[in-house]
Amino acid sequence: MYRRVLLGLSGTSLGQGGFDFSRAGQIASEVAQAAHTTQLAVVIGGGNLWRGRRDGGAMDRVIADQVGMLATAMNALVLGDLLGRHGVSVTVFQAPGVTSFGERYTPMAARRALDQGQTVVLGGGNGAPFFTTDTTAALRGLELNVELVLKATNVDGVYDRDPRTGPATKFDRLSYRQLLALGLGVIDAAAAALLERELPLIVFDMFKPGNLSKVLSGQPVGTWVS
Repeated sequence: MYRRVLLGLSGTSLGQGGFDFSRAGQIASEVAQAAHTTQLAVVIGGGNLWRGRRDGGAMDRVIADQVGMLATAMNALVLGDLLGRHGVSVTVFQAPGVTSFGERYTPMAARRALDQGQTVVLGGGNGAPFFTTDTTAALRGLELNVELVLKATNVDGVYDRDPRTGPATKFDRLSYRQLLALGLGVIDAAAAALLERELPLIVFDMFKPGNLSKVLSGQPVGTWVS
């Protein structure tokens, strides 16, 4: 059983093109169940509300990324509320300079909250443009002294090709370099560089009921990257 873990959630885990509260409620239920046994920090993306890189270059990149950070801040508030409705004691932290809706993130404040039994939800990215949710999750994982970083997806691990388009082979274990060499975009190079010598990563299907708790109990779920 892991003591402290960081979970990276995409914004689309809360819906497509907005909020799907049935889908989001399922995610909150899984996180709430796991929070009873493990200190959890959750980094949430903003893809359900904003996809700045799909604008064809019409917007300035810095502005587009700032809008994306605001989207993650909104998602953090929604997820925090849903977790509270499931009986979880939760603190929402927002990156400095992004929004005042939530506690101002510092590593020490978030560590204290985890030590006090709070589930920590982290919004606003890392407060600067040009960084993905993956990189933010890696950075926050290192800052909060977690034992493991989890990347939640809707596929049960890493495959040699997209398993939704045809036959594919699943990997039980990979190195970070092997993961990047596959070219599947599971995580970006900056996140891999941060994690490579410090923390393992598990890529798993978050939408299969009970999977999160299984991962945290050490059961062989998803793909282990180290």
